[in-house]
Amino acid sequence: MFTRNEDLSEQQEGISIETEEEGNSNFFPNNSQGESIFSSINSEEDLLMLISHYDLQAKQDLEAYRYVSALENFKQGLEVKRKLARDMTCEIIQSHFQIGMIFSILGRFRDATFHHEECLKLKIQVFGNDSLDVAASYDELGEISERRAAFKVALNNYRIALKIRVAKSSPFVAISYLNIGYIYYLRGKYDVAQSEYQKSLESFRLSDGEDMMNHPKVAQLFHNMGLLDNKLANFKEAFENLEKACKIRMNLYGEKNKEIAESYDGFAAIYFFQGNYQEARIFDEKALDMRLELFTEDHPDVAKSYSSIAMIINKEAKYDKAIELVQKSLAIQSKYFDSDHPDIAMNLNLMGMILERKGKYEQALEYNLQGLKMRQKLFGDVHPDVAKSYNNIGNVQLLQKKYKEAFENYKKSQDITLKIYGEQHPTTALAYGNIGLVYQQQGRYTDALANLEKSKQIQVDFFGEEFPDLSLTLISIGYIFVRTIDYDQASENYMKAFSITKKKYGEQHPQIAIIFDHLGYLNTMKKEYAEALKNYQKSIKINMLNFGLDHPQISSGFYNLGVIMNYFNDTHGAERYLRKAMQVRIKLLGKNSNVVFQNNLGLQYLEKGRAQHDLFEINII
Repeated sequence: MFTRNEDLSEQQEGISIETEEEGNSNFFPNNSQGESIFSSINSEEDLLMLISHYDLQAKQDLEAYRYVSALENFKQGLEVKRKLARDMTCEIIQSHFQIGMIFSILGRFRDATFHHEECLKLKIQVFGNDSLDVAASYDELGEISERRAAFKVALNNYRIALKIRVAKSSPFVAISYLNIGYIYYLRGKYDVAQSEYQKSLESFRLSDGEDMMNHPKVAQLFHNMGLLDNKLANFKEAFENLEKACKIRMNLYGEKNKEIAESYDGFAAIYFFQGNYQEARIFDEKALDMRLELFTEDHPDVAKSYSSIAMIINKEAKYDKAIELVQKSLAIQSKYFDSDHPDIAMNLNLMGMILERKGKYEQALEYNLQGLKMRQKLFGDVHPDVAKSYNNIGNVQLLQKKYKEAFENYKKSQDITLKIYGEQHPTTALAYGNIGLVYQQQGRYTDALANLEKSKQIQVDFFGEEFPDLSLTLISIGYIFVRTIDYDQASENYMKAFSITKKKYGEQHPQIAIIFDHLGYLNTMKKEYAEALKNYQKSIKINMLNFGLDHPQISSGFYNLGVIMNYFNDTHGAERYLRKAMQVRIKLLGKNSNVVFQNNLGLQYLEKGRAQHDLFEINII
C-alpha cells in the first residue's frame, strides 16, 4: 500500500524557504561563505565574535520561524566552538541541545536523537549521572521516542528523569508526571494517565502557585488533560482545559506557533466527536494553514492535519478528496516514521473506512487488517485503537453479509471498549449498535432492538437528539419495526433520522439515500407501491450522484426497482433493472457471490410472475 523511505538521514532540508540575510557585516560570513572565511579566522577573539554572530543569527531565525536557517547557524556555531583551544564543553552542550531541538521540530527524529544523546553524554561527564541537567536530557530523548511511537523507550527515559528529580526534591517532578501521564494516555491507560496528570497539577501548584499559569509546561498539561477528557466524553471539562492551554500559549507565543496549531487540533477533536463537523473543519483548517506557514508541506504535523480533514470530508461523502488527503499524509509519514507508527495505522484505518463507503470491500478489509496488525504490535490487545480496527473490520464483513465474522469482530471491539470506558460512553454505544445490526440481519429482532435501544439512549444522553450518528441508529430501529409489522413506529423513526441527516448533511448525502431505501421498503410492506417506487428512485438518484454506477448501493437500487416493477405488472421494466443490477454485481463481486445468487433468485421469481417482500435489499449502514 505504501513503502517507507529508509534513507531518513538523507531527507532534504527544504522545510522552510529563507532568502533574507539579516545583520551581516563585512567581517561576519553568511551561511554560503562561512566555510571559506571560517578557515581564515584563527584568533580566539575573532572566533568568540563569530560564535556570538552565529548565535544571534540563529535566535533571529527562530523568532521568525526560519528553522532551516537557524539550524545551519547553530551548526556553524558548534564547529567554531570545537575549534577553540579553551574548554567549551558547556557551550557545546548548548549547541547540541539547540540543534537537536530544531531537528525534532522539523520531524528529523534520528538526527535529533543523535544530538540529544551527545548532549546527554557531555552532561554526565561534566555534572554526573544525577544532575537535573541530565534529567532534562532524558526528557528530550523521551519526547523524541514518544513521537516515534517507541513508547517503552520513552517511558524508561521519563522515569529516569523522574527518579533524578525526586532524589533532588526538584519542582520539575511536575514535568516528569506530565510526560509519564501522556505515554499512558497514548497507550490507552486512561486511569493511570489521569492519576499522573493530577500529580503534575498538584506539583505545579505547590512549586509555582499563581505563576504556574505562565508556564509552557502547564499549558501542555491542560492541553493533555483536555484530550483525555475528550476521550472520556467529558466535553465541558475538555473545552475548559483546552481553553486554558490555548490562553497560556497565546500569552507566551502569540497567535502563530506550533503549540497554537496543536490547540486547534484539540478543539477540532472535540467538535468531531460531538458530530459538529463544520466547526471541526474550521479548526483543522486553521491548524493546517499555520503549519504550512511554519513548516511548508513536507512535515509530520502537516500530515496530521491532512488526516484530520480527510476524516471530516469522509463524513461529508467527498470520498475521492478524502483519499487524496490520506495518500498525501501517508507519503509524508513514510519519510519520517518507522513503518509501525500510530499515525500510519490511523491512516490505514481511515483509508479502509473511505474504501468501505465507496463499496471497495476487499480493499477496505485489507487496509483495516493491516492497521489492526500494526496497532496490536504497538499497543497490545487492549487499546481503544485496536477496538476501532475490530469495529471497522466488522463493518466491512457486515456489508459482505459475513454475519458470523462480523459479530466476532464487533464482540472483540465491545469487550475492549467496555473494559476501557464502561457502559456509559459513546464508543460503547457504537459497539451496542453494531451488534444490534448483526442480530437484525440474522432475524433476531428482540435482541437487535435491545442493543439498538441501548445505543440510542447513550447517544442521546451524551449528544442530544441532533447527533448525526443517532440517525443511523434510528434507521436500524425503524427497520426492526417494519419487520415486526409496527409501521407507525417505523415511519416515526425514519422521519426523525431524515430530519437529523438533512439538517447535518443536506439532501444529497448517501445517508439520505439509505433512508429513502428504507421508506421504499416500508411503502412496499404497506402495499403503497407508487410511493415505494418514488422513494427507490430518489435513493438511486442520490447514490449515482455520489458513487457513479460501480457501487453496491447502485446495484441494490436497480434490484429494488426491478422487484417493485413486478408489482405494476411491468415485466419488461422489472427484467431490465434486475439485469442492470446483475451486471454491476458481477463487475464488483464476481459471478459466484451471494448477492449475485440473490439477483438470480429475483429473476426466477419474476419469470414465475410474482414478487416477494423478502427479496428487497435494504442498505444497512
